Amino acid sequence: MTIVIVDDHRDWRDTIAEFIAELGLGGPILTAGSLAELDRLLLDVTPGILVLDAMLPDGDALTRVSHLRTSFPSMGIIMLTGRLLSEDKVSGLSLG
Repeated sequence: MTIVIVDDHRDWRDTIAEFIAELGLGGPILTAGSLAELDRLLLDVTPGILVLDAMLPDGDALTRVSHLRTSFPSMGIIMLTGRLLSEDKVSGLSLG
């Protein structure tokens, strides 16, 4: 199963990738630092799991979740966020 991690902070992205690799899930782990990089990856790969930072330099990933859910209905999506408002959390859950 391919896992894609999208976070604009390289250190966090690499730490998450290393942790997932240590779990031994057996599939490739790909990374991206922006929504544009994610779009390029998705042209060639259908991830089993997407770990997605909610706030990226080129857009709000929460607004992309419903599109991703439609395009990849069996893909698991894990959202990472520093947002504290309950409305943001509910929005993320509602969208995907």
